[in-house]
Amino acid sequence: MRSNKLLLLCAMVAMLAISCATAPPVVVDTSPKPEAEMAKATEQRAYIKENGLDTYAPDSFKTAEDYFAAANKVYGTDNVKSKELLDLALPQYEQTVTTGFTKKVAEKKAVADTSKSKADEQKAKVAAKDSYAAADTAYAKAVADAAAGQYASSVASYQEAAMKYEEAATIAAAARVQAQAALDSANASLQSTADRLKAIDTEMAAPQGGTP
Repeated sequence: MRSNKLLLLCAMVAMLAISCATAPPVVVDTSPKPEAEMAKATEQRAYIKENGLDTYAPDSFKTAEDYFAAANKVYGTDNVKSKELLDLALPQYEQTVTTGFTKKVAEKKAVADTSKSKADEQKAKVAAKDSYAAADTAYAKAVADAAAGQYASSVASYQEAAMKYEEAATIAAAARVQAQAALDSANASLQSTADRLKAIDTEMAAPQGGTP
């Protein structure tokens, strides 16, 4: 009986020893963290959101975000994998910036063009020359900025141009209304004068009363 217990105890000790011997060692990631890639991706994400570009290029932005989230999850524990994921995320962020700004600049240009048409309909180039000239200057800057790749500045300049064209259209419309009112008043005055002259002519043409 005592022999059986001893054998059982020996077996348990042996199994424990085997279990400890085969336990997987703790792996410590000694590869460097992809700090530069993480910093660049973080900066790109902030820039995209600040300029609202994610709404213009949602597909590439979502792909980039998925890679970024996965990279962030293993950052510091599996740095090689994290770098691989960040290397996949960065081109997608860059694509979001390119596509996003291309669409946003085109959108703001279209708005400015519509506002310019309204100003031209009101002859604002003459009736509101200061505001119209300021709009033209902002529009030219927007075109130049877009050609130089300064897309954020181009967007801002197109927005300023649209605002100034709208301002010019409003001023010109008000001037036209005022001019029309003055013309109507002048016409009414002329008509009143003509009516008075006609009455005088009629009175003078009437037979004179009295004894011959």
